[in-house]
Amino acid sequence: MDCDALSQIDLIDVINSYLGPTSAAVAEFAHQELRVEDNALLILASLAVHGNSSGNTCLDLSMLGSSLSAKKKPAALKEPVILPPLEELLQRLHQASVLVECINVEGPTFTKGLSASQPLVLVGMKLFTRRQYIDEFSIALNLTQRQQNSGEKMSAEKYALVDAILPINQSEKLVDGVTKTVVDSIQNEAGRAILDRKLVVLTGGPGTGKTYTMIRLLAIAVANFQGTLEHFAVAVCAPTGKAAARAGEELSKFVEQEKLKKDSEKQFSDDVLDKLASLRPTTIHRLLGRKKGAQTRFYHDSSNTLTHQLVAIDEASMVPSQLMARLLEACDASCQILLVGDEAQLESVESGSVLAEVVEAHESLKSSIHTLRVNHRAGPDSALTRFAHLIREGEAEKAISIIDDGRTNLKMMEPGLGISDIDSILDGAVDSLISARLLAEQEDEISHTEALRIAGSVKVLCGPRDLANGRGVLFWNQEIANRVLGKTANPLVAGRPLLITANSPATGLNNGDIGLVVKKDDELAVVFQQSEGGIRYFSSAELPFYTSCFAMTVHKSQGSEYTGYVIVVMPQKDSPLLVRELVYTAITRAKKDAVVRIVGTNAEFRKAVTERSERTSGLSTLIALCAKENFLPSGQ
Repeated sequence: MDCDALSQIDLIDVINSYLGPTSAAVAEFAHQELRVEDNALLILASLAVHGNSSGNTCLDLSMLGSSLSAKKKPAALKEPVILPPLEELLQRLHQASVLVECINVEGPTFTKGLSASQPLVLVGMKLFTRRQYIDEFSIALNLTQRQQNSGEKMSAEKYALVDAILPINQSEKLVDGVTKTVVDSIQNEAGRAILDRKLVVLTGGPGTGKTYTMIRLLAIAVANFQGTLEHFAVAVCAPTGKAAARAGEELSKFVEQEKLKKDSEKQFSDDVLDKLASLRPTTIHRLLGRKKGAQTRFYHDSSNTLTHQLVAIDEASMVPSQLMARLLEACDASCQILLVGDEAQLESVESGSVLAEVVEAHESLKSSIHTLRVNHRAGPDSALTRFAHLIREGEAEKAISIIDDGRTNLKMMEPGLGISDIDSILDGAVDSLISARLLAEQEDEISHTEALRIAGSVKVLCGPRDLANGRGVLFWNQEIANRVLGKTANPLVAGRPLLITANSPATGLNNGDIGLVVKKDDELAVVFQQSEGGIRYFSSAELPFYTSCFAMTVHKSQGSEYTGYVIVVMPQKDSPLLVRELVYTAITRAKKDAVVRIVGTNAEFRKAVTERSERTSGLSTLIALCAKENFLPSGQ
């Protein structure tokens, strides 16, 4: 059925059935308040809003099918709803000035479109809601301005510091039977960039040394500061408390190791090390500060900027568009930005794929992007490293051949809900968790520290949270608990790991922190690892919201590493969660000699590796446009 043949009432019913009540409300608003009578435009407006709930920041008209589909057919619908051809849709959009602002991307300049009133913005083939356009344009403009507003080249003496800290590495590698010298200069290039660029983007897969390099980039920046170090403000932040805590742990470890060296061996002065030791990585939300009564606005913004000269954002792939826009707006034009992350990992659960789009816009930001490629975590020639690399590149058959080799710690296991099936999948992992439980039942700190370490080395990673026919977090949490703790409904049993699900400034616990229930002084307590070393006990009454955590979603596991057992339970073949980014992120949580088991069929694995998480974003397009226009900050 041609969409124009539907009555307005029937159209709202169709949109509600296809896209849900929120999208239907958008169409109703456009029809009643803006007097839009064109059914095709009402559908496009609904699709643009609906896409946000799937992580998209815009609607790509070039990818739009000719008809809509729904699981439940609306009463008004006897056949598919057919949209006009693309050329006609574009013509209608350009004529609907009350609904859409059309940005001219072909002219010598293009309107920035930040103050107009239309609810939709069309940029080429990308249709944005006004809010999403403002966020992505803000990110694009901010990044390109910093790219263009870089400092002067440093002296040879300054670069000599970089060469000493992050030297160019050479290694011999056998390629097609011929030994070749491989030069790795990426870390060195990033080190030089931190001295003379306002924007530095550091990417790479797990184990390639992102955190190692980030810490040394911070040290180089501090050492290069001309003046009293107490006046050099540096912020290190991350999207989650767990990621921030891990950055803090690595910083502390680096400072401790440097301070133990003889003076003649130290690469940095005590003043520089003291400055690094004073840094307290935090969440982006906490850095910006909440504005009372506002959910998406912060104390620090474009009119009340942060006072830092350098802001480093770790795990940048997890930062949604809206939050990244607010963070960059809150950084003064003179502030240096360091983005660190792996663009191949899962994006934020909210809309946007900022880091992936930044990397895609490589030509516009090429002097700022540095991609690490040599894996150090598991060794460059390890099966796990090769396996992860093949998944990242979409090579399903070659990845399966590594599993089939049979001489690695990687294993594919058929899913099954029988007791013997589950016992086989959890073989060894349950034994480790029982060892942790026995230690948790002791009452001394040494036992609790070891129990926390062992329990933290084992994890089952799933796509969905629910039971999901044996593929979800709830199912595996219960199955493991039954084997480790016995059949008990009590969440507070010695040996049960707990995942914190809300930030708690009063306790210092953050969303994503994992503790372990232990016995202490004849009572139960929950013990957590501290970023500065050692452990800390809390009573259950002190804890914010929490949940059992033998198993967790892959999203929640981001930023974690496991050294014992990593059991990856793939979603079923018809699940939209079964994509490359999910499996890649899960597999790369394994460290060194971890045992990795993938629960699923070869067909499910092939589908996951070959299908990408396709989010639609206009950020790379806007970055290219801003770079072309060469917008400069006021006063430049």
